[in-house]
Amino acid sequence: MKIAMIGLGHIAKFQLDALEHLDSIKLVGAHDIRNERASLLPPSVPFYETLDEFLRNCKADLVLVSTPNITHYEIGKQILESGVSLLLEKPCCQSELEMFDLLNIAKQQGLFFAIAFHAAYARDVEWYLSQVQTGKNNYGTLSGFYCGFFDPYYDINTGTLKQSAQSLGGSWFDSGINALSVISKFIEPTDLKLVEGRMTSVPVVPSDETVYVHRNNQLIFSKSLKNGLPRLTNHYINLFQDIQRRFQKNQNNLDYAIQIHHLFFAAM
Repeated sequence: MKIAMIGLGHIAKFQLDALEHLDSIKLVGAHDIRNERASLLPPSVPFYETLDEFLRNCKADLVLVSTPNITHYEIGKQILESGVSLLLEKPCCQSELEMFDLLNIAKQQGLFFAIAFHAAYARDVEWYLSQVQTGKNNYGTLSGFYCGFFDPYYDINTGTLKQSAQSLGGSWFDSGINALSVISKFIEPTDLKLVEGRMTSVPVVPSDETVYVHRNNQLIFSKSLKNGLPRLTNHYINLFQDIQRRFQKNQNNLDYAIQIHHLFFAAM
C-alpha cells in the first residue's frame, strides 16, 4: 500500500519510525507548510511545498493527515474532494456537523475513509484483549474502568503552555478522544453515557508499557511489554497494520468513530 503524509509535526517522527518497520507499506510523499521539515523524510521520499502540488503529483493509495487538530476538517475535505482515500488523525473535526460532511463526501466519492485512533492500539490494550479473546483472562468480569491521559505540554517550571501545544485545542480536545477510543475497546461505546464533564488537574503519571495486576491491594503479576521501540511507534505500527487490512477489504472504522466522537463532543 502506498501512503502519503500531510503534516510533519511532533507526532510524525513516530509515524515515520513505524513505517520503517512495515515492509508492506511504502511512503511515497509528504507535505508540510514548514519546508524545513522535509529533512525528517527519507531521501527517497518526495516533499511537496504546497498542498496543491501535493494533490497534483503525489500518487498515493491513502493520505494520512496529521496537521493541527483545528485544521483536520478543512484539509481532510480537500483530500476527499480530490478523489483520494483518507486516514485522518483524531479528533476528526471540531463538530459532528463537520464529521458527517466528511462522511458524506467519502460516500459520494466511493472512497475509503478512516480515523486514526492510535491510543487504542497500545500494547497494553492489545495484551488485555488477547487475554480475553484466548480465554486466558483469569481476572474476572470487568466492573470498572479508570484511565488517565495526560498532555505533557504544560511546563510546570514556567507555568505556561508549550508552543507546540497551541494548535491542539486543549487537553480534552487532543486526548479525551484517546481515552474514549481505549475505553471503547473494552466496553461498547453504545453502552456508554455521559453523566458529567468537568476540568481538573492531576499529577503526572508515567507510561511505561507495563501491565500490573493487583489483588487485595497486593501485586500478584507484572509484565513488561517493552520491545525497544518508543510507545507511540508501537501504537502506529499496530494502527497502520490494521488500517492496511481495512483498506484492502474496504472496511472502514466509521461506525466506531461516529459513536466515539458523539461522546467526545457531548463532553465538550
